[in-house]
Amino acid sequence: MLLNQTDQALEHAFLALDTYEERNNRKRYIYVSNIIANIYEASGDFEQALKYYKQYAVQGKEYLFDVRRKELFDLQERFEAKEKEHEIVLLKTENALSSARLAEQEARENMLKVGTALILIVLYLLYRRYSSISRNNIALEQSNAELATQSMQDPLTRLNNRRYLERWLTTIPSRPEQRAALVVLLDIDHFKSINDKLGHDVGDQVLILLAQRVKKASCSGDLSVRWGGEEFVLIINTPEHEADNILASLSSAIAETAFSTSAGDITVTVSMGAVFTASQQQLQSAWDAIMVVADKALYRVKASGRNGYKRVNYPC
Repeated sequence: MLLNQTDQALEHAFLALDTYEERNNRKRYIYVSNIIANIYEASGDFEQALKYYKQYAVQGKEYLFDVRRKELFDLQERFEAKEKEHEIVLLKTENALSSARLAEQEARENMLKVGTALILIVLYLLYRRYSSISRNNIALEQSNAELATQSMQDPLTRLNNRRYLERWLTTIPSRPEQRAALVVLLDIDHFKSINDKLGHDVGDQVLILLAQRVKKASCSGDLSVRWGGEEFVLIINTPEHEADNILASLSSAIAETAFSTSAGDITVTVSMGAVFTASQQQLQSAWDAIMVVADKALYRVKASGRNGYKRVNYPC
């Protein structure tokens, strides 16, 4: 590409693409798809560039989802292992308690010989054992509560995660309200450049600060979710005539004030694809289709220069 030898660059790129496909190396396959899109874009073939950009985006999301799902499985396995450890501790405690009870029974049979002092000692030991069991139970309950919270929360931004959103959608039928909602798919513009030029630590700071601004701009009852990478999903309860004002206000809240990071102040903009839905029941029944529409709207914004939003109504 640097030598403007587009054909040779494409030939090598497609050879690499086929090789990684044969080896089932998804990560490198997705990476090469992005390179091919860049080559087509540099050569002016925007139709092919868009095709491979879409392939890069779709497969990249699927790959990221698989990675996140594996992380959740690993978390679940660690949780189950920790539960088993606690069960073993409790079993050992129960055995110790049974032994103590036998000792108490023997003490009662020999009570006339050992006297009152021994009875008090045994009772004290029992009290200590019961106290230990109680502390273990409290620690186990706290540990379970922490694991439940972590499985539903993004550890970096402290926003809800995709798993929480999936569970939230299942609660919609039990809700009495039938309010309209705006589904927003938000993506940070040029986030890869921030990571490449300033480092992933600064990229993490940008994600945290963005989450804070999104949360601050949200109202009670709205939902903010880190969807993955630099993408966020917002579900905002609003009538249709207020939808564009909300999107414009959110875009301004993010872009107008620079983000203060360890690398200095950074101006951050976002692109948003938004879908207005008539009811929360529609969110549940057509969620996957709504996200497809939102994703298409997002890419229209990116194709037109980023830093903006595109809203459509569902069904389209």
